[in-house]
Amino acid sequence: MVAKDGPLEKIWMAAHWEKRLKRNDWQSVDVISAVKSVEEVESLRMAGHLLLGCCKVQNRKMDFLDKDTIETLAKMRMSNMVAA
Repeated sequence: MVAKDGPLEKIWMAAHWEKRLKRNDWQSVDVISAVKSVEEVESLRMAGHLLLGCCKVQNRKMDFLDKDTIETLAKMRMSNMVAA
């Protein structure tokens, strides 16, 4: 099992209990190092769960980036309209 407060804890949480994680938790995960850590797991079933968590973390990070980009673009457009 994954150790509590271990390097893969948030990955496991992402795979099974997404709603318990906050935005900061999602963004603090280093997906590359997490995948390298998953390579060392001996159980294929656990490795599958952890890789699912890695995919969910990466997807959520991309969603955050997309949302932030849209908000920034909207703010830039509004500032150009006000300045003009």
